[in-house]
This record gives sequence, structure tokens and C-alpha cells, in this order.
Amino acid sequence: MATSRNYGVLSCFACKMFFYRSSKNNLIYKCRNINQCFQNYNSPIKCRACRFRKCQKVGMKLLTLKTSLPDLDNDLNILFADLEIRDSSNHSIFLNFYSMEDPSLVDVLNNANTMHLIKRTPEVRSDTQEWSLMLSFSKISYFMSFTFINELSLADKLILFTANILRTGTMARAMKSVLEKRSILIFPNEENIFPVEMNTMFENSDVLVHQIALRIVAKFAELRMDRREYLLLKMIDFCNSAISDKLSYHAKNILSFHQKVYSSALLQHCQFTNSRTAPTRFTELLSVFNTIHKTVNNMRFSCMMVQCFVPNFKFKKLMREVYFNDWKEKGNTVALEKLL
Repeated sequence: MATSRNYGVLSCFACKMFFYRSSKNNLIYKCRNINQCFQNYNSPIKCRACRFRKCQKVGMKLLTLKTSLPDLDNDLNILFADLEIRDSSNHSIFLNFYSMEDPSLVDVLNNANTMHLIKRTPEVRSDTQEWSLMLSFSKISYFMSFTFINELSLADKLILFTANILRTGTMARAMKSVLEKRSILIFPNEENIFPVEMNTMFENSDVLVHQIALRIVAKFAELRMDRREYLLLKMIDFCNSAISDKLSYHAKNILSFHQKVYSSALLQHCQFTNSRTAPTRFTELLSVFNTIHKTVNNMRFSCMMVQCFVPNFKFKKLMREVYFNDWKEKGNTVALEKLL
């Protein structure tokens, strides 16, 4: 009975070891029954020639250290290709469209067309709020393109997206900043990630602003993260079933399963790029989640301060939910009662 994936196919441990020994030692077997033991006999097959031929027929392949990455694991490369296509398409939406609408998270989840996207022209200059809205919308669209996310209830989606959209958006901008050799988070067209009101408020004490803008980019640069690592980390972070106790049992099962899939893929990628340091590299990459957590918490706190001291400043509905509702979810209601 097949118990795991070995040499490119599902197989039992016994067949895995048989194929490994036969291939590694270049063993040559001869069949006494014209190479048709599997067709002619119903009893357990003892013919090693037919057994080895069967292993090859179903796709088993012993890889050498010189094998190039595209040949190492076809499934893994299919996964990477899928994530890369989705990510490129999603970034194109963020970069090339804008919206004059002000939908809530429920509106977007129920109908993405509620954004009424408009093709961006060179004359259009978006401010921080508009870029933030498009970044959040593009990330919602990205994850809603996955079948397993659409299997969740609306209540579970609300919890998941409220908790994660700011995190995944921050990761996206950090990765982009590193690729563009920048040291801070920034939107296209050199637009600051903070509204003018925030910069004015913290102009005499800009430590918090600098922590938000610099820390996550510095971490990404320190790790020298490649695109594939970033794409897998984004999925691992989003599929965190422990993000809220209010997620349904069904949602937690689905998210846990897919988080394991993407975590396994990341470890495989680390093994393929440098097998000797794979465990260390894997652990280093996961450490980025702690930096993301601190950065996002500082973002939420700074936005709360803006809303407290500049009450006339109005966040768009989607951003208001992303910035503040997760704090309500975690019980920070005292500081938010006056805001919401």
C-alpha cells in the first residue's frame, strides 16, 4: 500500500528501498516468464525484473546531484509555476488599475466587481489611501483565486482576511522594495506608505515610523529571499489556522492541510538549493513571521493614533476593517470603542 511520495510517485516503503538499491547498484534482473508476471499471476510477485520494470513504468526516477532543478520534482515546479503566474497577474492588477469605490470587506468577498476597476493612465496619481485600498483588494483577489479558500464559509473568510491582508500586503511591498534595492517600504511613484497626517503627527518622534518602514525590508534583505521562498512563505503565513479561535473546525482543517503542503514545498526547495544547510535555511525563513507580526502591530497602532488625534481623517471602509477589526478580534476593545 502506498504510504508516501518516493522518487516522484506514490509508493510503499518496500518498493522505495527496492528501487533505490536496484538503481544505485545498477543491478540487472532477468524474468523467467517473458516479462509479464504482473499480467499473468495474481499471487504476490517475486520477480525482481518485473517489479523493477513496474517501478520505472509508473514514473520512479532516481535523481543525481547533477540533476537540474526543473527535473528534481515535477510537482514542485508545477506548484511554483502556478504561484508565479498568480502573483504576476495579481501585481498587474495592483499596478495598472485603481478604483473610486469604497466597499467593505463583505462587499468585496461577495462580489469582486463591486470595486469597478478603472485602467490607470499616466495622468492618474493615487495617494496613500488609494494605493492601500488597491493593495488590499489585490491580495484578497489573489487568495480568492484558490479553490480551497472558496470552500470556506463567509464567516471564516472574514476572520481570515481581516487578520491576514495587512500581513500579506506588507510582505509584498517588502519584497518589491528589496528587488528595487530600496531600504524602506514604499508605494509606486514614490508614494509614502503613511498618510500625510501620520508623518505630521510623528515628525518630532519618528522612531515608530522608521521601525515600520525599515525593519521588514531589512529582514527580507538580510535573508536574501528569492521569489519562490517569498511565494511559499506568503501561503504558509496566510494558511495559519491558529490565527483565530473563532475559525470553524472545517476551516482549520483545510488551512492546516494546505499550510503543511506549502511548508513541505519550502523545505524541499531549501534541500534542492543547498541540501547541507536546508534545515537552517528553513528555520531562518520562518523567522520572518516574527518581524512581520511586529511591523503589522506597529502599523495598526500608528493608524489607531491617527484616528484618535485626527478624528476628521477617514479611512476607507476596507482599510478600516483591516487596520482595526483584528484588534477587536483579539480583545483590544477598550482602545477602539471611541474609534469604531
